[in-house]
Amino acid sequence: MVRNKYPEKTIEKILEVSQKLFFEKGYDHTTMQDIVNQGLSKGVIYYHFKSKKEIFEKIMSNIDTTAQDFTQVMNDDSLSGLAKIQKLLELTLKNERKIELMCSAKSLFTEPKIFGEIYLMNMKYQVPNIEILVNIGIEDGSIQSDFPNELSELIVEFFSIWLGLQVYFIEADKFQKKLSFYQKVFASQGMALLDDQLLNELQYFYQKIKSR
Repeated sequence: MVRNKYPEKTIEKILEVSQKLFFEKGYDHTTMQDIVNQGLSKGVIYYHFKSKKEIFEKIMSNIDTTAQDFTQVMNDDSLSGLAKIQKLLELTLKNERKIELMCSAKSLFTEPKIFGEIYLMNMKYQVPNIEILVNIGIEDGSIQSDFPNELSELIVEFFSIWLGLQVYFIEADKFQKKLSFYQKVFASQGMALLDDQLLNELQYFYQKIKSR
């Protein structure tokens, strides 16, 4: 067993060099040996992390601003419930570092186990927050729905599963068709979620992905 008097600094160093490699070479093209070659021993790395995937997940959690973004929109009393959700999604689409890192790890999103883990995590942690905002929208009249939980799940499935994972592999014409479909689906549920501003943000988001 590898012991270290300052494990926090060791973990910080592993994450620092790994993140640098992931951004420079891409997650898919970075090996554990590449990380070792940055002045770290294999024993030290595996003592703290079981795999490259585990390192990646830790880095992603560190740069994920979802919790802060949710607090920001919740505290903005000038926004309706619908506008809070739209603002939250816009902030998510503008997290450049997260987008770049995810673009470098496309291989992860083709693994059924990883896909399933992400789906379960989103359903457990993201849906309750979105449902809070949906209920605010129902109360203030910006959303007309009798199914706040189901609508919240649909929003999370669209943005976290379809847009968050599958969009990396979809062609432009299919992307446009998907947006039109979901725009009609949300509208049919009393929610004009995909307005012109958010659609423009989604177009820009897609272009950034395809340019990498």
